[in-house]
Amino acid sequence: MIRRATPDDAAAVAAVHEVARRAYYEAGATTSADDVAARLAFWTGVLQEPGRAAVWCAEVAGEVVGFCFLGPPLHGPPAGEPVLELHALYVRPSSWAAGLGSALHAVVVDELDTGRWVGGTLEVWSRNDRAIGFYERRGWALDGRSRPGPGGTTYERMSRLPQRRP
Repeated sequence: MIRRATPDDAAAVAAVHEVARRAYYEAGATTSADDVAARLAFWTGVLQEPGRAAVWCAEVAGEVVGFCFLGPPLHGPPAGEPVLELHALYVRPSSWAAGLGSALHAVVVDELDTGRWVGGTLEVWSRNDRAIGFYERRGWALDGRSRPGPGGTTYERMSRLPQRRP
């Protein structure tokens, strides 16, 4: 089931975020108790602030196993244009290949295609080939912009235009 997240989901969303991050960063992922506490505080704040952005959960047998977080760019839209940013899309590795990422991505596309946005954007870690391929198969393209990432890598920007509905 895909549903809108509530403030009660903060711990579950933070846990999915942590385990999925560790899976794609692999050996480079270290997590301290401070990191876990900061992540929980972040998600608690996001989910308690209605209207800031939207968080959707993928739930299986009553357990949150994935989520997506979308809304206006966190650092302001480029040139004042209404751009939708996919801030995060994570699924527990134990639930990969079950269609949950695609179902969550469909929420993003539905919002992008409402006509409210001139385009969509997201960032993906340059070494996360799985995620880059996932987004490319769904109409996103690397747009040549990036910012520094961990360990001398980058976060690559991807963009997607909305599909106009008839």
